[in-house]
Amino acid sequence: MLPPKPMSICCQKFTKGDGLGWDFSFFAHYIINNKQSLQGSIGYRDISATLLSNQRLIVNQRLDTGFVRSTLTTDLSLLYLELVHNYSPIRRMELSIGFNLGINASKNYSFNEELISDSLTFDNSTRLRNVSFGALTGINPRYFGGVIGLAYSIPFFSNNLFVKPTLQYTYGFRPLQYGTNWYAHTLLFGLNWEYKPFGEIERPVNIENIPSPSIPNEQSIITVLSKKNKVTSIYQYLYEYPVLHDITENIIRDCHSKYLVSDNCSEDNGSCLYESILDTLSRRSHENPQELISIGYISKSKIDSVMIQLCLQAHSIDISKIEYVSYSSYPFTSNVGYTILNNKLTTPFLVKKQDTVISKASLSFMCIGNTKDSILWGIYDSEIDSVIIKGKALANHEITVSALPLGFKKGNIRCIIKHDGKSDLIQHNVYIDDSSSTIQDTLPVETGVLFAFDSDSLIEKYENQLLKFRSKLNRSDSLIIEAFTDLSGDFDYNRDLAARRANRVFALFTGIHTEIILSPLKKRNAGLMEHQRAYNRIVTITRKNAIKR
Repeated sequence: MLPPKPMSICCQKFTKGDGLGWDFSFFAHYIINNKQSLQGSIGYRDISATLLSNQRLIVNQRLDTGFVRSTLTTDLSLLYLELVHNYSPIRRMELSIGFNLGINASKNYSFNEELISDSLTFDNSTRLRNVSFGALTGINPRYFGGVIGLAYSIPFFSNNLFVKPTLQYTYGFRPLQYGTNWYAHTLLFGLNWEYKPFGEIERPVNIENIPSPSIPNEQSIITVLSKKNKVTSIYQYLYEYPVLHDITENIIRDCHSKYLVSDNCSEDNGSCLYESILDTLSRRSHENPQELISIGYISKSKIDSVMIQLCLQAHSIDISKIEYVSYSSYPFTSNVGYTILNNKLTTPFLVKKQDTVISKASLSFMCIGNTKDSILWGIYDSEIDSVIIKGKALANHEITVSALPLGFKKGNIRCIIKHDGKSDLIQHNVYIDDSSSTIQDTLPVETGVLFAFDSDSLIEKYENQLLKFRSKLNRSDSLIIEAFTDLSGDFDYNRDLAARRANRVFALFTGIHTEIILSPLKKRNAGLMEHQRAYNRIVTITRKNAIKR
């Protein structure tokens, strides 16, 4: 490659240069088939080089001539995107061709001329002159080059992780500096680590084009012993999350804020975005127009009824349907002035979740032949025109493929029976059906009840909710009761409070195998406001054996 002239100097004739750099990149594969893939890489490449020129020049005003070595050292690097097409002629080997697009990341240089003749000096009485350094001007900010390469993948103690020695040559098509013919070509050797999450793709077995059998064997057949079709099972579960019935001061104070209206209790462990409790109340009030909205209060909070009415109106709640009920026996906290008494308006949220389980198809067969015959067998997929699974066995021995690929629908079983050095090809068509089913669990997998601040008393509506849940259980059911606290007390006190709450719930499930977990330090809701802290005063009941799969 030919360099630019970084400063006003005369007559250097650089014919080539070279250097040793490094490259760091990440790459990903898109598999086309078992022989072809597309690969994209992003990375950083050092393309620095040192250029030397030895010439006989006039070195001083005495017109002495001597050999002068000119040295130009460049510091150039690229940030690049590389796209290549890989072809695999043999297993684990890849031949690559593509292109490299880059942008300039650094463009520095240093230059000097050194007198080689021992008996002479320059006019500055030294053996060095024209020493300079800085940034190269006129550097082309964009790089474009063609890429060819060779790589081979070596398994690293598994079928997922590979060490990949790589040899790659990049030929630069654009000059690195405007107005020059300075091109950067790179030869790269490296070791890549490649992770294949689905394992290595098996290559086809070349049995589909076997010529006519050289040994006719009328007794050679394939017998399918068993076949299991692909089944997709969709399991649907119900989760029951309690609705906060207390109206805290911050909800009233911020009632004009635009809260998200959502019943998606799966967020934040089922807290149901309790800022929107008044929106939930509004929606349920419109769904049950005959229901009065009974709001309990303590005497000192009644004076704020005008404020709460304005707040309820802001949430489109008909205030003519509101009745205030003195409820001094309820354990109000300093931050809670009101509570919703209508059980129908505060029924738990029901959230449906589902899991999808796919049972892969399986196949068991036998290649019938002479007892001592060895065979090569393969499962051929007619849709992709490839053998997707292969193996070796003996004739008359059962061959089991426990998990066929999910995409396999139709093809055939192929066996090459080897006998006395000759081969006999036999085939048998096979079809895989795909069925699906939905299994719904009508009883909630999880339910929960909330407790008042510093209390282990179970509110009547929650007791009725748990008794209803209990009535649907079988003696074979197994439960986990987990009790939480709001972290406002010390650990020992909260642990004792969690135990009392858990035992209060446990008393309703006698005769059912139950495991109790105390979680006084575990948060269900990370918020610091009172309506968020209230959700941590919960006891959850979870069925361990919901829908056996």
